Amino acid sequence: MNKMNSKKENMIIQLLKNLLSNALMLGVKGECKLIVDEYIEFNEFGLAFEHIVYELHENNIRIPNELYFDFKNVADLMELNENEYQPRLLELILK
Repeated sequence: MNKMNSKKENMIIQLLKNLLSNALMLGVKGECKLIVDEYIEFNEFGLAFEHIVYELHENNIRIPNELYFDFKNVADLMELNENEYQPRLLELILK
């Protein structure tokens, strides 16, 4: 693994942990943390991201606009297709 990938992976890990922390503060259950931490441990960053989105959506937890853009920035860094997550998150933005 070259340094660029390692640096990018470290950034993604930190950003995913920040998203998880915010999700937990908004009311996602602690079990989500265990699952996401395990995905991160095994470098399954896409699954970690998806699980956080799933938990928020499944539990209909409203998110501030700023958190939506945090998700978008992480997804862009991970080169995820926004059609995979955007519709679910847009439904949750506080109005």
